[in-house]
Amino acid sequence: MTRVAILFDNFGPYHIARMLGASAELDVVAVEATPSGTEYAWD
Repeated sequence: MTRVAILFDNFGPYHIARMLGASAELDVVAVEATPSGTEYAWD
């Protein structure tokens, strides 16, 4: 299985949904730089 790494400042619901979808076909390694941030309200 192909492995991919995905890096974002912090994950929101959109990112998580897309990574879960991708994990059906790929080995996804998710890296979140910070667990929270001030830019978005999904913390």
